[in-house]
Amino acid sequence: MYLAIIVAAVLAGSALFILIAKKLGLSVINVALSIVSAVKTVLENSSIAGNKLSAVLDLIIQALVYVQAVSDDATPVETKIQKALAYIGSIAAELGISISPTEEDIIKNVLQIGFTVMGALGVSSKTSYKRLYSRMAKYAGTNREMKTYGLESIRKRAVK
Repeated sequence: MYLAIIVAAVLAGSALFILIAKKLGLSVINVALSIVSAVKTVLENSSIAGNKLSAVLDLIIQALVYVQAVSDDATPVETKIQKALAYIGSIAAELGISISPTEEDIIKNVLQIGFTVMGALGVSSKTSYKRLYSRMAKYAGTNREMKTYGLESIRKRAVK
């Protein structure tokens, strides 16, 4: 309950920034990054810590972007959350990251807020996949290989 109140307060402070960013025409990726950046402070104080936090944040951003891009406007938020949790769970398992039920609840709250804000801002699901993947890879990595294989960046951070 307290986490939800803290997250709501953080988002209320950044809601104006996100609204201005949307008015300036920023894409679904930038809005997702803004949402996750707004709750990063809250997550740092939760049970998700260290390099695991960095990997989990990357997975949340990717899940927000991916699920929003493949869902239409009529898809309920709860369905989007379930798809995003499945996506995060499968990638986390592949990377050897275990997510506890408490951490999953925190992630679920972040996704709930993220998809609600993205829906309220009218972030379009009509996204160029080529541009989407290149932007995600650019966020995840810096060199040519990492831009081609964006998850490699997450794997390296999870192993450290």
